Amino acid sequence: MLRIHRCLSPALVLLALAFAPGCSRSGREASGLNLLVITLDTTRADAVGLYSGREGVTPNIDALGRRGVVFRECYTPVPLTLPAHCSLFTGRYPIGHLVRNNGTYALGDDVTTMAEAFRGRGYETAAFIASFTVASKFGLGQGFDRYEENLESGSPFQNFNTEVPADRVAARFVRWLDRRPAGRFFSWVHFYDPHHPYLAHPEAPLPRDASNRDRYQGEVTYVDRHVGRIVEALKAKGLYEKTLIVIVGDHGEAFGEHGEYGHGIFCYEESLRVPLILHNPTVLSKPAVLKGRVSLVDVMPTVLELFGIGPVEGVQGRSFLKDLRGGPRSGESAVYIESLFGREENNWAPLTGLIEGKYKFISLPEPELYDLEQDPGESRNLAASMPEAARGLDRRLRDFIAAHASAGRAERRSLSEPDLQKLTALGYVSAFSGKAGSLVDPKSVIGAYAAVAEANAVLESGDFEMAEKLLEAALAAHPGLELPDIYKISYEIRKHKGDRQGAKEVLTRAAKAFPARESFRIHLVREYMDEARWDEAASLCRSYIEENDRMTAAWIMLGDVEMSRGDAAAAAGDFEKALALEPGNTALGFRYVSALATAGDLGRAEAFLQKLASDEEAAGSEAYVEAISDIGLKLFFSGERERGLGWLEKACSLAPDVPGVWVNRGAAFFHDGRLDQALADYRKALSLDERSAQAHANIGILYAARFAQDNNPGLLSQAMASLNRAVELDPNLGTAYNGRGSVHMAWGDAAAAAKDFEKAVRLDPGLGDAYINLAEALQTLGRHGEALKYLDLFKARFYGTIPAAARDEVEGLYRRIKEAQNGARRS
Repeated sequence: MLRIHRCLSPALVLLALAFAPGCSRSGREASGLNLLVITLDTTRADAVGLYSGREGVTPNIDALGRRGVVFRECYTPVPLTLPAHCSLFTGRYPIGHLVRNNGTYALGDDVTTMAEAFRGRGYETAAFIASFTVASKFGLGQGFDRYEENLESGSPFQNFNTEVPADRVAARFVRWLDRRPAGRFFSWVHFYDPHHPYLAHPEAPLPRDASNRDRYQGEVTYVDRHVGRIVEALKAKGLYEKTLIVIVGDHGEAFGEHGEYGHGIFCYEESLRVPLILHNPTVLSKPAVLKGRVSLVDVMPTVLELFGIGPVEGVQGRSFLKDLRGGPRSGESAVYIESLFGREENNWAPLTGLIEGKYKFISLPEPELYDLEQDPGESRNLAASMPEAARGLDRRLRDFIAAHASAGRAERRSLSEPDLQKLTALGYVSAFSGKAGSLVDPKSVIGAYAAVAEANAVLESGDFEMAEKLLEAALAAHPGLELPDIYKISYEIRKHKGDRQGAKEVLTRAAKAFPARESFRIHLVREYMDEARWDEAASLCRSYIEENDRMTAAWIMLGDVEMSRGDAAAAAGDFEKALALEPGNTALGFRYVSALATAGDLGRAEAFLQKLASDEEAAGSEAYVEAISDIGLKLFFSGERERGLGWLEKACSLAPDVPGVWVNRGAAFFHDGRLDQALADYRKALSLDERSAQAHANIGILYAARFAQDNNPGLLSQAMASLNRAVELDPNLGTAYNGRGSVHMAWGDAAAAAKDFEKAVRLDPGLGDAYINLAEALQTLGRHGEALKYLDLFKARFYGTIPAAARDEVEGLYRRIKEAQNGARRS
């Protein structure tokens, strides 16, 4: 029996284990186990202690590896999160599942996932993800009974920077594990922390002069701590020996080895080599280190065979179960690699490649060939000195893509011109073709890319002047350079300088040049919304939806536009469509509740709020408290005083430090005529946040109301001071202009009042009082036709939501204005 002394270094342990065969029982016995797949996003193999020989950096993962099976040479087919996970969970290469980049693709329903295979055998399936990049709307939710994707961003607009830290992800898994009923399960836990920016964690202290690589390693160590937490939870529940644990990276991370920082552009070893560890003390009873090359696509067929689940149609990987059992290898397959990031994001040449035997071939305008045995650092490109070898691998790459692009069945046949065009559409362009020479090789522009990235980092630090200088230098050194971040920096600088028109022009060009960048489209709509140009904003949103109805942000912005126009019912419909795409987006859920309540659909609003309350994290958020406060105020105004006040009181007790809940309760008291209590609540809000524009505005409106009761001119001055302060703090607050207009009317200045009321209506079309006030001010000025126009707008928008008595008052005002108009015409 092989004995391993506990004081051996990880490197020596691996050396010793390399001679120990793995051991597995039959698939039927494994089928009684649970399966837990833990994916380590952005984790290169040598970030794990077992692979690098460093003690203490990943003790929990190392412990699983020392008692499990470690694959020394596991490759991702693509250095991008979504396509890599799709390959892991479908057993297909990106050319087979057709998800080629983050965000712009979704896995098709016709592709069977690992979760679907296990659920079909009666397993409970649950996923706990950490990043928007793998949100269910991109297709990976297929087959999961539970897909926990509440990213706690606080904003309904989620993007690739939206993530949940490892402690929260692990807590969700542990909570689920504690509460789930007995029975077999397949669960996926996703950790995203090692993505840039690299954050410091107390659990993983860093040296004072920590480099980017140190901070990255700290993130990996932080994730490892929570892998350990999950293992302890399994042990506490008696499930440790009953669960096969698969630890696997989705892609690596570069630190300048070949000019790239991060991942996605190149396919060098630092981006492709990932850890892969399988652990179970019963089914894999002997530790082993296996050196044969495997790919992420091989994991699914191996696990299915191990669990006795029949083969799934379309799987392109091959099972390495024989390797786990210590049997003879059946020969090493070629490993396909690609990245279309450069083509789709920057309009560069697509990158495809093949690893076969000891050689890696990369097809780019300047082809690359490396001997990985003699040159593991890929520092010597042999393509020029070994042209026949390079051309041979290029042909085999072409054949591989042709064989795996659809159903995965290799067919020996000659390739016609349409076939070659299809390969080009799939991202393959032969390095030796004439077309390759017309494309931009990312190697030739990686220096410029890094320079622009530096300018962007300086911009985000707030130094606009230096960012502009760095961008100008990069463009001078590389004339004609086209990159998304060039447009982004130019837009931000113009906006910072107050050149809003120039900023919009930059955004318009950027959205056309780089349609994959949703951020350009989002900013462009927001520019129109900031100018209250609702028609243009809505038109842009609809054009985006027509092009891609899965663009959640377009539905959300369209809903925001409808809310601003005063059509809350339409907004609720838009938010509902967005929620269908991102059901875990709780910030969006709260926005939907607000729209329903504003539209008067209080029953559905309350029901959806109760649904959100079932999520412990959502129910503990400030957004939840603000939502129940908003519901309470809407109920109060609708006539359900006691029920509404109950919600308002609950909000104040749950979150006494949130200014908005006091503003809302104060508004209810004001509506009820209890002005002293209202004023006390408004002042409470200001004691929590002196910059609460709404609280200042409400105090101003309250003083104006008191003037109407007491006829004390000093109250009007106090009212105007509070309202001016509100406008100063928030120039877009419609209620403040509405209140200020009322003070101007009381002072007898109808012209100034009309200007404020007009602004209130433009900023907040849902503010019904402002239409009435504006009509009265315009009547005073003798502008009867305009006054009637605003009353017509009021009637069209609000008659369905106000009581009959209020409609009678409006009709009376309408008749008086009409009579005045007729009298003016006769005279």
